[in-house]
Amino acid sequence: MMPNMLNYILNTFYPEIAKLKMQKQFTDVDCWLEMFNEITRRTAKLVALWQCYGFCHGVHSFFIGRVYSY
Repeated sequence: MMPNMLNYILNTFYPEIAKLKMQKQFTDVDCWLEMFNEITRRTAKLVALWQCYGFCHGVHSFFIGRVYSY
């Protein structure tokens, strides 16, 4: 189940990384690790932008480095 979820996220939100797998340059695990690195980078950028405005919140962070609060 976990590989299916990871591949769905990879193909939906990180097509540039998924393309490397289709070109046989990366294995599944390599793609997942690269996706994790990108998630970390996007989340760090998002939190840094929050800090610029004096606000920090992480309850509704998602895999794509965006926040959806209602």
